Amino acid sequence: LSDKQMEAVMNNCKTMLKKHMKAFPDFRNYIYALISFVQTNQSDANFDGWQRSIEKLLEKTNKYFDTYITICNGLFLNNTLYSSASTRWVSMSNVYTFEFDTLPKIIFPDLTLKDYSKGDSSIIYNTQGVYYPTLDMFYGKGGIINWKRAGISPDTVYAELKDYSIKVTGDQFSADSVTFYNKLYFQKPMQGRITDKIQAAI
Repeated sequence: LSDKQMEAVMNNCKTMLKKHMKAFPDFRNYIYALISFVQTNQSDANFDGWQRSIEKLLEKTNKYFDTYITICNGLFLNNTLYSSASTRWVSMSNVYTFEFDTLPKIIFPDLTLKDYSKGDSSIIYNTQGVYYPTLDMFYGKGGIINWKRAGISPDTVYAELKDYSIKVTGDQFSADSVTFYNKLYFQKPMQGRITDKIQAAI
């Protein structure tokens, strides 16, 4: 870290002390996230955006700090947005920026979003979106899903998404205003709503 970045880190730690935050988990997880940031060669611009989001979050509340830092650590290490014993949402891109409105958010300009759960997976290709890690919500725009995992050609049966939202703690998502293509049975695309739920592997 540069001298300027180290100064920002020390200022964060001073604020955390003033707010009576604990060595475990708060300081430990913050240090882990810093180590992951450095080891994965994140950009200076990402540090600046991340630092601003940390400062504003600490000004506002202690409530979401540990959740936010833990998620950032997973994002730096392996592009994980959310992980639990039952499900894991991952970005296949490591390009993102940090911003803050009323809560911290992470903006993905272009990504493929993948959910691993129960030995199965669901993928949204060529999408973009905004992730609110303290709310466990991803708000996406555009993208394509297919049924390749069921053995169906992605050029034959697929759906184009518009706006959608995902609660990443779950194993399914729904989207309205979807354009569905099935070239085996329909000459024209169909409009509708789609729900994709991860099933347990047999």
